[in-house]
Amino acid sequence: MDKHPYHDIYKTLGARYRKLRVKHGMVQEDAIYHGFSVRHYQQLEAGRPHSLTTLFRLSIMFQTDPASLLSGLPRLPRPKESPDGFRRESRNRRKDRPPSTLRH
Repeated sequence: MDKHPYHDIYKTLGARYRKLRVKHGMVQEDAIYHGFSVRHYQQLEAGRPHSLTTLFRLSIMFQTDPASLLSGLPRLPRPKESPDGFRRESRNRRKDRPPSTLRH
């Protein structure tokens, strides 16, 4: 199984969540009162990738702003580049194509 590209960041966040939980005198089961299952919260502390919505919910749970949860994280990996050194445009963006000439 391949490692998530942001594995180190999620591991750091998980450790940060555990530290905040202990600082607030909470146990993992207290996450239930904030809409998390115990298993889901355990996975977050273990470094499981999660959404921005989950980050917002955690900031409410720890009574802090989302920016403070994200501050000082390891740098993000660089986007993958093509062999010629240029990042490719999204498949949905095709600037090099003229508008469709189909008539309805």
